[in-house]
Amino acid sequence: MEINETVQTQEKENACRAEAPAKAEKEDLAEEIDSVESEKKRREAEKDFETEVDKYKREIEELKRKLEEDARINRENSLFKELFPEVDAGDIPEEVFKNAEKSSLPLAAEYAFYLRRSQLKAAKELKNAAENAGSQCGAVDSYGERENYFTIERIRSMTPAEVGRNYKAVIRSITKIKNYK
Repeated sequence: MEINETVQTQEKENACRAEAPAKAEKEDLAEEIDSVESEKKRREAEKDFETEVDKYKREIEELKRKLEEDARINRENSLFKELFPEVDAGDIPEEVFKNAEKSSLPLAAEYAFYLRRSQLKAAKELKNAAENAGSQCGAVDSYGERENYFTIERIRSMTPAEVGRNYKAVIRSITKIKNYK
C-alpha cells in the first residue's frame, strides 16, 4: 500500500505542480487587471482634477477682470468727482454713459466733451437768435402777402421820406407795439 500511497502522493504533487503555474498565471493576470483598472481610475481622477483646476482658473480670471473693472470704475468716479464736484450721477445724461462705454474714454472726459458740445450749441443758438432778432417777419394777410412791421428803433432811425413811403407799415408797427405792451 505504501507504493500506492506514494504514487497517489506523487500524482497529487504533480497535479499541484501543474496547477501552480496556471494558478500563478491567473493570479498574475488578476493583478495585471487590477493594475490596469487602478491606472484607469487614476487617469480619470487626474482628468477630473485637471478639469476642476481649469474651471477654478477661469473663475479666478473672471474675478480678476471684475476686480480690475471695479477698480477702473472707482478711479473714474474719483476723477469725475474731483473735476465736477457739483454734478450728481443722476444729472449725467444717458448719452454720456453710452459714449463712455463705446469710446473707452473716462466718464469725466466724455462729460467734458458733452459740456463743450452743449456750450457750442447754445452759443450758436444765441448767435442765430441775435441775427434773427432784427428781422421780424410780418403777419401774412388774407392774400398771402407779407405785411411789413418795423421795430421802434427802426422807425426812429427813418428819415421823413422813408416814413412817408412806409406810412401804412409804420402805423401798423406802432399799433402792434402799443398793443404788445
